[in-house]
Amino acid sequence: MQTTLNNNVYMRCTLINPNTTQKISIIVQDQYLQPLPNALATVTIYLPGQNPQTLPVKNTNQSGFAVVEYAVGDLPEKELIQVRVLVSVGGKQVETQTWFRIWW
Repeated sequence: MQTTLNNNVYMRCTLINPNTTQKISIIVQDQYLQPLPNALATVTIYLPGQNPQTLPVKNTNQSGFAVVEYAVGDLPEKELIQVRVLVSVGGKQVETQTWFRIWW
C-alpha cells in the first residue's frame, strides 16, 4: 500500500511584532496519522517585493515534528508574510502554505 503524506504547519503567532522570532511548527504524518520521522522540511518565506528566503532544511524527529525559527526583521505593520513548507520523505513530496502578519 502506498503511503500518503500529511503535512501540517502552525505559526507560534499569526500576528507578530517586527524584530522578533517566529516559530514554525511542522508535523508530518502518514494517512493513518502515524508520525513520519526523518522527513526533510524546507521552509520558504515570501516577503512582499523581495526574493523568497529559503531557510535551512530541518529533519522531523521520531514524533514527525520539527520547529524552524525565523528572525522577523523590521517590517511595516500589517505586512502579510507567506510561508511555504515542502516536505520530502520516501521519494514523496507534499507542500503546505500558511501566513502570518506583522502587527504592532
